[in-house]
Amino acid sequence: MGKTVKVYTPASIEKEVTFHVAPPKPTFNQDAVSSTTRTISGTLGGFTLDNNNDRVVEVHLNDKDNTILSSKNGQVTINGDTWTATLPDNAKLRQSENKNGETAQPSAITVENKIGDTTVSTRSDEKK
Repeated sequence: MGKTVKVYTPASIEKEVTFHVAPPKPTFNQDAVSSTTRTISGTLGGFTLDNNNDRVVEVHLNDKDNTILSSKNGQVTINGDTWTATLPDNAKLRQSENKNGETAQPSAITVENKIGDTTVSTRSDEKK
């Protein structure tokens, strides 16, 4: 994803220059989710903004309802470079194929870094 900006040279000639910058990618902690902890967490991969009110982190679960937890709604907390999502009591995450009666590969759990409603980067925890 490139960012195009207008640059003015000393001769006042307007030019467009495109910068390609890799956005910071979120990560998952490898801690197992248990029935007592009910949390998923990770890092934001260095995703910071001058105005952190615009920074949004969404966690897309792979439960039967495809629940989306968002920091915008207080369902995901951000503390520095760390995010933590507490799973709703009724959310049952799908495990890997052939576990808990699964007959098809479950979809991934995905964390998404956003600025407002615009996605900056994502990371998925693929199931096997």
